[in-house]
Amino acid sequence: MSGWCFQRFASLRIHSSLRAAPLGVLVVAAMGNEGEGNNAINLITQVPGVLGIGAIDETGEPLKLTSHGHTTDLSAYGSKAPIRCKDNTAWCVSDGGTSYTSALASASAALVWSAHSDWTANQVTRVLIETAGGPEDGSKRNDWIGYGTARPSWVLLKKAGNPGPPNVDPLAPAPTNTPAPAPSQTAATPAEAAAAEAGLPWQWLTLGAVVAAGLGLVGTPIVKRRRS
Repeated sequence: MSGWCFQRFASLRIHSSLRAAPLGVLVVAAMGNEGEGNNAINLITQVPGVLGIGAIDETGEPLKLTSHGHTTDLSAYGSKAPIRCKDNTAWCVSDGGTSYTSALASASAALVWSAHSDWTANQVTRVLIETAGGPEDGSKRNDWIGYGTARPSWVLLKKAGNPGPPNVDPLAPAPTNTPAPAPSQTAATPAEAAAAEAGLPWQWLTLGAVVAAGLGLVGTPIVKRRRS
């Protein structure tokens, strides 16, 4: 794929994601499969309102190939998976990846939402986070699996999780009264910093900001931040 085509494709995905969140659509995106390389993170997971999904293996440990960072929200099984062989004559086993995990996470969200059709995307997200199987060390989240593995059965069968307020993004930073520090001429902009963490040119996030401006979302932060 040429550089122009790739950037055009990326801009269309950003455009779609920015349009979806204000409309109450829950967007799920794979984190990427560069965890053993440059750890490039899927740019779409940087968009506010998008759930970034990591991968775990058969033992529940983070899959080494999964891209990881501050935009990882949840995780799902993403290791060995049966696929049709190239000649379509039998079944083969793939090495897995976050494409599989995003499909499972989407299915988890769909199951919860189908049982609670009056909930909003924020409420579905909140209960998936609250009922997730968190990191084994007891921490609230980490960059590999986010808040943990999605467990829709806890919502559907155990009636666990509090949906909370419908119009509050559970991943948005908590309000603070701390005054913002004075900008530095040498400090990286938020777009540059986030793009550097994602292993991508900072101009791509700027492109997302331009798309947002065109959609009337100038006041919406383009770079997603996590509630600590």
